[in-house]
Amino acid sequence: MSRKRARFPLRWKLTLYGGALASLPLLVAGWLLLDVNEEAVRRGALQLQIALADDLGRTLESELGGTRATLTAVARALGDPSLPEEARLSVAMRLVESSRLPRVAVFDGRRAWIDAIVPERETSSAPPMAAPTQLPDDWVHVPIVARGQTTGFVGAPYPSGALGERVDALHASHLALLGGSLAVTRRDGVSLAAAGDEAALERATADLDPRDVSAPVSREVEGAVVTWAPLGPRAERLGVAVLSVPRAVAFRSLVRMKTIVGVGIGVAMLLALAFAAGFARRLTAPIGRLSAFASALAERRFGERVEVASSDELAGLAEDLTTASEALAASEERVRVEEAIRADLERFLPAEVARRVAAREHDMDLGGRRVPITVLFADVVAFTPLTSRLPPEEVVGILNELFTLLTEVVFRHGGTVDKFVGDAVMALFGAPEPSDAHAAEALRAAEDMLAFVEAANEGWERRFGVRIQLAIGVHTGEAVVGNLGSDVRMEYTAIGQAVNVAARLEAMARPQQILVSEATRDAAGDEFDFAPVGEQKLAGIDGAIALFEVRT
Repeated sequence: MSRKRARFPLRWKLTLYGGALASLPLLVAGWLLLDVNEEAVRRGALQLQIALADDLGRTLESELGGTRATLTAVARALGDPSLPEEARLSVAMRLVESSRLPRVAVFDGRRAWIDAIVPERETSSAPPMAAPTQLPDDWVHVPIVARGQTTGFVGAPYPSGALGERVDALHASHLALLGGSLAVTRRDGVSLAAAGDEAALERATADLDPRDVSAPVSREVEGAVVTWAPLGPRAERLGVAVLSVPRAVAFRSLVRMKTIVGVGIGVAMLLALAFAAGFARRLTAPIGRLSAFASALAERRFGERVEVASSDELAGLAEDLTTASEALAASEERVRVEEAIRADLERFLPAEVARRVAAREHDMDLGGRRVPITVLFADVVAFTPLTSRLPPEEVVGILNELFTLLTEVVFRHGGTVDKFVGDAVMALFGAPEPSDAHAAEALRAAEDMLAFVEAANEGWERRFGVRIQLAIGVHTGEAVVGNLGSDVRMEYTAIGQAVNVAARLEAMARPQQILVSEATRDAAGDEFDFAPVGEQKLAGIDGAIALFEVRT
């Protein structure tokens, strides 16, 4: 179908009307916007608040560092085995005396309260320390280590004295005249210091989780501009600074800019309404039909058609959409047929092989190619006597549920289910899609098989009165993988000694045991825990093979 040429292109129409509508108001608005830069104002306000937060972070980090240094020195003195007990206590007391700490609490190895070290300067002025029964998680604490063993802890409440003074000073110098507020909150949500409007701070921290603040963030909350900034180095977040400034004050210049922009937009709207009245009547009718037709395509109603009688690109678009509808109808039918074929093939072939066959990408000639793979055999231990008392229908039901579970595990780890043999399943890893980690993928699948079957046993025992146990054998080696059979009936499978060894290992494995060869152990890497089982002579295999059990 030839496309209709546009005698009066839509591009010209939009250029004509758009230029008339936009030129004058955009020029005026653009000139006015040069007077005020919103981004600069916001950046300046945020930078000021972040600078205040950095100042508080250095104060808190310094005070916390001094507390930890004192506690570390006291812990070393108390745990020094070379000093008598009285001397250790004397050294600890002098260390506390020389620090800014009002007191240091001592706890035993189980974090239970023992006593507090109070310097003489505090005994008369400070009230007695409330003795917690256990070391609080929010205290700064250091273990007491003696002869390599942790014998107790020394701790002190989170320091906030100098921080409070700094908060008051910064608020007075930077925020008081602006009507702003400033607070510091610990990571667990406990407030350390605050200055300013308590109601504003309460609104600013209402939905705040300090543990989620990893970088400075600023937004408007109920008429105020609020900034949250983490305190301390990146490796150790000490708390969060919360700064709140009334929006009208912080962005006073933005109010002026919005007024200017509003006036400009109002003028532009009046002009646009005058020009758009007639243009909309000519443009919206065909666009409406095209929109309705697009909705029909979205609803997969490919039999509908659309026509637009105009002299611009909309007429060509209508023709293109009609052609696309016809092509989509034909393509959907082809996809439906291919999906049905693929679904049927996947009941008999590995999923990747089925996809290639449906896409006409798979070589259907008999034969194969030699590739390195890992073969896994999983067999139900003593299944025949286990289900001898069950009706055949229930036995088939158990096997179908088991094979469904095992198949999903194999697919999850990139494997291919080769075949089901009685109550056993054979899976390949590394074919038909090659993989450098096929041995590790096979062992992960084996571990998941044991875990998932153990989880499913509760349901089987409740419904059928049986519990399933698997014996799994895994071997890595070369095998010929490809199409085996005749011209009228073929099977995608693997042939070779690798398959035979894996089958022998499965037959030797105990219930809930994963038995692997040395080749599989070497190829799987260090991810798994292997236990040597010894060397075994396998039927049909020259020489003895070293075997290993995968511990789960």
